[in-house]
Amino acid sequence: MSTDKKGKIINKSTLSTVSMTGFGKSSKANSTIEITIEAKSVNHKYLDTSLKLPRSYNELEIDIRSEIGKKIQRGRVEVFVTRKVLTDDAVEVNFNQPLFETYYAACSNVLEHYEAFTEEVRTALIFELATNREFLNADEAVANVALEKKLLFSVLNEALSKLMTMRVAEGIRLRKDINGRVKMLRLCKKQVEGLAKTSPAKKAQKLRDRLKLLTPDILKDQIRLTQEAAIIADKIDVAEELVRVDSHLDQIEVSLKQYPQGRKLDFLIQELFREWNTIGSKTQDSKIQTSVVEAKVELERLREQIQNIE
Repeated sequence: MSTDKKGKIINKSTLSTVSMTGFGKSSKANSTIEITIEAKSVNHKYLDTSLKLPRSYNELEIDIRSEIGKKIQRGRVEVFVTRKVLTDDAVEVNFNQPLFETYYAACSNVLEHYEAFTEEVRTALIFELATNREFLNADEAVANVALEKKLLFSVLNEALSKLMTMRVAEGIRLRKDINGRVKMLRLCKKQVEGLAKTSPAKKAQKLRDRLKLLTPDILKDQIRLTQEAAIIADKIDVAEELVRVDSHLDQIEVSLKQYPQGRKLDFLIQELFREWNTIGSKTQDSKIQTSVVEAKVELERLREQIQNIE
C-alpha cells in the first residue's frame, strides 16, 4: 500500500502500470528542526536503495529501508535526508583542550628555538590552532532521536507518495505507448500470416521452373515433385510461430492490467524476439522478411519502454 500526495491510500492491486522513474520531495519542521527529504528512482532489475542520512539518523537506516520496501518493489531508489537546526541550543560545540595544548607546546618550542616567538606570533598561533577542525567541532545535537522519528517518517512518507504519484502518471503514458506498439506487432503478424499462405506455392513453382531449365525430364515424375514441394512447405511453415506470437501479445495485454508486471513483460519480449527470429530464418520471401524487420524494430522500442516498468 502507498498514499497519494493528499494522503489518500493507493491500493497497488488496482494499479496497472507503474514506471520506475519518479521524483518526490517533502519538507516539515517543528520548533527545533526542519527535515527535508528528496527521493528519486530510476529503472533497475531489482530494488536497490541508496540512503544519504545525517549521522544522527544512522540508527534509523533499517527502518527507513523497510518503509521504502513497503511502497516500491523494483528500481534504484536514492533518498537524501537533510536535517536543519532552527535553534541555537540544538548545536553542540566541542573543544579538544588536551590536544590543543600538546600542539601549542610543540609549536612554541620550535618558535622559541629559532627566536621567533613574539607576542604577535603567539596570538596568530593560538588563532590558527583554535580554528582548526581537529580541535574545534560543531555538531548538531540530537537530544532524543525517538522524538524526531515521527517527524522524519512523516516527511519520508509524503516524499515517497509524491514519488509514487509521478511513477503512476509515467506508467499511464508507458502503457499507452506499449498498447500502440502491440497493435503494430499484430499488424506485422497479420501481414506475415497472409503472405505465408501463398509462400509454399510460390516456392514450389520456383522449384518447377528451375528443374524445367536444368532437367526437363524430371517434371514427368509428379510424385517426386509433390514430395519435394511438401518438404519445402514444411520447412517454411511458420504457422506455429505465428500462433505463439499471438499468444505472447495476448499475455502482454493481460499483464498490463496486473501489478507488478515488469519482469513478466521482460520475459515475453524475449520470447517474441525468439519467434520472430525463427520466422525470419524459415522463409526467404522478401515481403515476409520486410514484415519481420518491422516487427523486430517495434520489439526493440517496446523493450526499451518495458525496461522502465516496475
